Amino acid sequence: MGGNVSELITAIRNASRLRKPMLTVGHSKFYESIVAALVRAGYVWGYTVGEDSGVKIMNIALRYSGDLQPAIDNVTVCSRSGRRMYVGVGQIPVVQQGLGVAVLSTSKGVLFDSEAKRENVGGELLCTVF
Repeated sequence: MGGNVSELITAIRNASRLRKPMLTVGHSKFYESIVAALVRAGYVWGYTVGEDSGVKIMNIALRYSGDLQPAIDNVTVCSRSGRRMYVGVGQIPVVQQGLGVAVLSTSKGVLFDSEAKRENVGGELLCTVF
């Protein structure tokens, strides 16, 4: 995996549905910034960056509740390579009446919706998570 957001999101969605505690994906700085935003939003416990056979990888610790319900119930890719979706700060969507988050790539880095509103920046809407 390199920098395709839909590949990362699909890997997270599938691992979460299978109740896997850990997910390993190829590392890129962009992937790392998306996962860091999910950590700050509370959907992922954390991540580590390592190397396997000379290839940089990222191990992501997925978050579950006490009864093994995944913290990530649904994740949707919004912006695709063929159709980029940009939003201004006033157009950032409210996900599941505020229970979820929107992840954006902004001029101040990858932020989730409340961080982007606090920084007063819009950007490319990468995905929504709830």
